[in-house]
Amino acid sequence: MKISVIGLGKLGAPLAVVFASKGFPVVGTDLNPVFVDAINDGRTPVDEPRLQELISENRERLRATTDAAAAVAETDVTFVIVPTPSGPDRVITSPPLASLARRAPSAAVSPSSCKIIATRAGSSGSRSCPSPSSIRVGRCRHGLR
Repeated sequence: MKISVIGLGKLGAPLAVVFASKGFPVVGTDLNPVFVDAINDGRTPVDEPRLQELISENRERLRATTDAAAAVAETDVTFVIVPTPSGPDRVITSPPLASLARRAPSAAVSPSSCKIIATRAGSSGSRSCPSPSSIRVGRCRHGLR
């Protein structure tokens, strides 16, 4: 199973690296070319204990791109890990999710319900699940293993 992770920040990068360390081929995507270049150069894009070591050990299964649509199309499962700030009314208003919906229409996003639906291009169905975050920054890799 090939996995894509959209968002290579403080939560997405550790998630992508942990999946690669478990033997899955992973394509990470981000709008920030600095994060993409770091992964492709074998460097950690974020400060996270032991992440550099895991990237170095799993480079053959881990790569990155700024093309989210291509990553979704070539993988079986997509995880979207982007900021989801909410307004005073507690409704999520996320420019990163809106941008993703425009760039990768096969990754449909429902920010008002905190559900993310990812489909492989040409697939006949999709799955969705709410994904509240309770991971401690700086201990992501430890919490995900």
